[in-house]
Order: sequence, then structure tokens, then C-alpha cells
Amino acid sequence: PKRLIGHESNMPLESLQGRSVASFAGIGNPQPFFESLRELGANVVATRSLNDHCRFDQETVAGLAKWLSQLKNEHPGLVAVCTHKDLVKLRSTEIGQVPLWGLEIELGFSRGAAEFWNAIDMHTHIEEP
Repeated sequence: PKRLIGHESNMPLESLQGRSVASFAGIGNPQPFFESLRELGANVVATRSLNDHCRFDQETVAGLAKWLSQLKNEHPGLVAVCTHKDLVKLRSTEIGQVPLWGLEIELGFSRGAAEFWNAIDMHTHIEEP
């Protein structure tokens, strides 16, 4: 994870520590996404897996709003966190009167970066005649 993104401002990842979070994601395998929030110290109180490439039609957004409103009553200070991709589709700062943030993920190598880039160079290098 790189940072939390909102439509009007960003928030440091550390702000999730100990905070009640409801998370939803319209991706193929959402469990690692939810787990990354827990690893950041968030108290993930509920998750909702949506269809991959969810369109966020009126019915889906209304369902999320109802779900989040109910959770907000049980967990004061609740925030909702979705994927950055889902945040862009939603174009909203809140759902069900719950602040909405997107988690931006940054791809990185834990090992083997040099070998990877060498292989890319080897297969993409074009010699001039």
C-alpha cells in the first residue's frame, strides 16, 4: 500500500491504525486487499466482496449506503475503504454518511528486480541495422 486517497485530500496510511474500517472491493480476489488493511493496523469490522469490475449502479450504491449506515451506528468514527479503482468509479467522498477513501497500491519487488529488468531488456532490445 502506498497511501489513502480521497476525492478532496489524501490521508496517511498511519491514520488507519486502530480505526474502525468497513471495506468493499470490486476485484477478482479481494481477500488480500482486505488483509492489507489489517496489516496497516485497521480494525476491519466488515467487508463486502463485489463482482469484479463492478459498475456501481444505483442499486449497488444504495445497498452499500444502507450497509455502511448500519455499521456506522455500531462503530462510531467508521470509515469506508475501497480500492483506488473503485473510488474513481464512485466519484464520491462518502457513502451512507460514512467517509470514503481509496487505498492506492504500489507494485514493488521483494527480490529479483535486477533479473526481471535484464530479461525485459534482453527481449525488447532492438539493434539498429
